[in-house]
Amino acid sequence: MKQMLKHLGVFLFFIAITIVYFSPKLDGKVLQQGDIQKWEGMAHELTEYYEKEGGTSVWCGSMFSGMPSYTVTIQSKIPSGISYADYLFRLFGELDCGPVLLSLFTMYFLLLILKVPTPLAILGAIAYSFSSYSFIIIQAGHVTKAWAMAYIPLVVAGLSLLFNKKWISGFLLLSISLALELNHNHIQITYYLAILCLFLFLGYLFNEKEKKNTIFVVGLSLAAIFIATTINSARLYSDWEMSKTSIRGKSELTTSIDGKNDKSSGLDQDYAFAWSYGISETMTLLIPDFYGGASGGEVSSKDSHLAKAMKEKGIPVPKKLQTYTYWGEQPFTSGPVYFGAIICFLFVLSLFIVKSKYKWWIVGATCLFFILSWGKNMPLLNDIFFHYLPMYNKFRTPSMALVIPQFTFTLLGCMAIYTIWKKDYEEKSLKKALYISAGITGGLCFIFALVPSLFLDFTSANDANMQMPDWYMDALIEDRKGLLTNDAYRSFFLILCTLGAILYLTSQKDHKKSLYAISAIALVTLVDLWSVDKRYLNSEHFVNERRAKTFTKTDADIAILKDTDPSYRVLTLNNPFNDTNVSYYHKSIGGYNAAKLRRYQELIDLGITPEMQKIITSLRSVTTQDEVEAIFTGTPILNMLNMRYLIYNEKTDPLHNPHAYGNAWFVDKVELVNNADEEMSKLLTIDPKHTALVDIRFKEMVDASSSLPDSTASVELISYKPDELKYTTQSAKDGVLLFSEVYYQPGWKAYMDGKEVEHFRANWILRGMKVPAGNHEIKFVFYPDTYWTLRWVGLILSILLLVAAVGYIGFTYFKKRESCNASSSLKSETQP
Repeated sequence: MKQMLKHLGVFLFFIAITIVYFSPKLDGKVLQQGDIQKWEGMAHELTEYYEKEGGTSVWCGSMFSGMPSYTVTIQSKIPSGISYADYLFRLFGELDCGPVLLSLFTMYFLLLILKVPTPLAILGAIAYSFSSYSFIIIQAGHVTKAWAMAYIPLVVAGLSLLFNKKWISGFLLLSISLALELNHNHIQITYYLAILCLFLFLGYLFNEKEKKNTIFVVGLSLAAIFIATTINSARLYSDWEMSKTSIRGKSELTTSIDGKNDKSSGLDQDYAFAWSYGISETMTLLIPDFYGGASGGEVSSKDSHLAKAMKEKGIPVPKKLQTYTYWGEQPFTSGPVYFGAIICFLFVLSLFIVKSKYKWWIVGATCLFFILSWGKNMPLLNDIFFHYLPMYNKFRTPSMALVIPQFTFTLLGCMAIYTIWKKDYEEKSLKKALYISAGITGGLCFIFALVPSLFLDFTSANDANMQMPDWYMDALIEDRKGLLTNDAYRSFFLILCTLGAILYLTSQKDHKKSLYAISAIALVTLVDLWSVDKRYLNSEHFVNERRAKTFTKTDADIAILKDTDPSYRVLTLNNPFNDTNVSYYHKSIGGYNAAKLRRYQELIDLGITPEMQKIITSLRSVTTQDEVEAIFTGTPILNMLNMRYLIYNEKTDPLHNPHAYGNAWFVDKVELVNNADEEMSKLLTIDPKHTALVDIRFKEMVDASSSLPDSTASVELISYKPDELKYTTQSAKDGVLLFSEVYYQPGWKAYMDGKEVEHFRANWILRGMKVPAGNHEIKFVFYPDTYWTLRWVGLILSILLLVAAVGYIGFTYFKKRESCNASSSLKSETQP
C-alpha cells in the first residue's frame, strides 16, 4: 500500500506540472494548432454527417473532389475497443496535455521496471517528455505523432518484461501497448520504433544462452505483434490499400512532372527529404539555439544588433521584433530538437560506465537514427534506405527520426546515474569518465560560447530569398551569434551543475541521502527543458475561443451557400492545395492532405494548376462579365470537375462558371488508351464534355462504338451524402455516362435500378458507366466490406485482450494478498 501511495503521489505530481504548463486552457483559452485547424476543415463534412444523420462515412467529398477519409477522421458506431485502455489520458487531451502526461507515465513505468529508484524514474520521465520536440509538435497540431511517441517506452517495457522471463505480464503489456501505439495511426513513428525493437531483439539474441527462453521471447513477441496488428487491422489494411494509389505509391506515368524518370514506388525523394536535419545542426540537442531557434524567431527590440541597426536607419522597431534567426538547412522550422544539456552529458557518461549487455545495441540504434535524420545530407546511406528498405519511401521529414535518440539518450543517461547510485563502478575510472564526459559536452559548449565563428559563418542558403540589404544581414548575423553564445554558456553552466551533483552523489554512502542529488538533477532538468519549451509553446499560443475560430464565413462563402443545389464544387485561388477553409463549407477542388490520391496530384500538376494560371492571367485584362465567363471556356479540366464557383477574393462575391459540366453527363464518343502517358497526353487536348478516355484495362466494361450522340439524354443528382450518391437518368439510346466524381475502386459500388453494375475510370480521374436506353436510377455507395469486417474483428479481440489483462491483474493482486496474509499468520504463530 505504501508503494502504491508513493506512485500515486508521483502521478499527481505529473498531472500538476502538465496542467501548470498548459494552464491557459483552464482560463477558457484555446491552443492555436495549425494542423488541427486544417483537420477541422477536412473533417467537418463527416462530423456534421455523423452528428445530424448518424452517418458513418469513410469517404470525404469536401476536398480534392473526393477521397477516402481513413487519414482524416472515422466517425464509426463500431468503437475502437483498445482505445478504452488510455481513456484517462485522452481526457487530458482536452487540455492539450494528454500526450505529455502519458509519456511521463510510460517513461516512469519503464524505468521502474528497470528497477531504478523513484527520483531517477521521475528524472527520466521529465527528460523524455519535456524534450522540446514533444512541445513543438503539439503546438503545430501533430497530435497523433505526440501520442505515438508517448507509447515508445511502454512497448520497450513490454519487451523488457519478456527478456526477464515475465512471460504473461510481458506478453499482455506488449500486446496492449503496441495495439495502442498502432491505434494512434502514426505509422512512421511505429516504423522507427520497430527498428529500435529489432536492435533490442538482436541484443537479446546475441546474449541469451538458453534456447528455450529465446523461443518463448520470439514466440510471445510475434503473438503480441499479431494481436496488436489484428486489433488495428481495419486501419492498417485501409492505409496499405490506399497507399498504392496515393502520392505515397508509385505513379503510372513513366516520367515525373519535371521530366525525369520516376522509379520510386513511393514519395518523390526530393519531397520526402525536404526536412532533413543538418549534420552540424545536431548540436541543437546540446545547445538549443545553435542554429538560431525557430524560423521567424524573436530578438530583443531594445539591445539586439538588428534593433540598433534599424534605429540608426530611422526605421521604427516593433515591440516584438521577429526575424530570420534560423539559418539551418531545413526550409523552415518551428524550433530545434533539444534533449537537454544534462541528458547529453549523462548519455556520453553512459558510454563509459554503463555495463548493460544492451548498451552498444542501443548506441548502434542511436547512431543509425542520427543518420536517418540527416536525410539528403547523408545521401550515401539514406538513398539506399529510401530505395531498398521496405516502406521507407512512404515517409517524409527525415528529422522526425530524432524521436528515437530522444528516447535512447534519456534511457542510457538514467542508466548512467543508476550505475553510480548503486556503486557499480571503480572510483578512479568513474572520475576519469566524469571528467572526459564533461570535457566533451561542456568543452564544446565553452568553445562555441567563446569563439562562435571558429567553425560557423551564420549564413544560410535561404538567406538569399529574404532580399534584405547588407546592413540588415550583418546585424542579423551578429544576433545569430549572440543566440548561440548565450545558449552555449547556459548549457555549459548546466553541465557543471550536474557534474557537481554527481560528485556529491559519489561521496554519499547512504542511499537515501544520495537520492537528494538525483532529485536536484531532476529539478534542474525540469527547469532547463521547461524554459526552452516555453520559447515554442507559451501563453501567446493560447487565444480566446472566439479568436481561435478559423472558419468564419466570408462574403464569398455566404454568396455561394445561397446556392442549395448540391451538384457543384468550389476552387479558391488562394493557396488551394494547402488549405481547408473552402472544404469546411463547400465541396472543394482543393484541400490539404499528405496522402491525397496520386492521380489527383498529377491532375493538379498537369491540368488544374496550368488552368488556374491561365485564369489569373486572363483576369488581369477582362472588363465585362461576358469576358469573365468566357475565360471558363478554356478550362476543361476544372469544368469536368464541376467547378461552378471560383473564389479570387474572399471579401467579394465569387466568380460564377456557367460552363461547368455538372455532376454527370453523357459523352458522344469513347476512346481507348493504352497507358497512363497516353491518357494524360490526350486529356490535355480533348473536350471532356464530349469525349471519354478509357484505359484499355476497362475495355470489357465499355463498348467504344456504342456511345452515340443523344440530345435528349438527361441526368440529375437527386440525393447527396458523402458515401451515397443517387441519380436519375433518361436517354433514348444506349450511352456512356461520366460522373464528376473521383474513381476509387476499393469500396465504391454502383447500382442501377437496384442491381449491382460495373463502373470504370474515365478521363484520368472520373467515374464512367455504360447506361442502356430508358429511365434508370443509379446509386453509388461507398462501403469497403473488408474495412468494416476488420473493425468488428478488432473490437472483439480488443475486448478479449483487455478482459485478459484485467483478469491477470486481479489474479496477481489476490494471490499476492493471500501470500501476505499467510506470511502474517505464520509470523504470529511463531511468536512466543
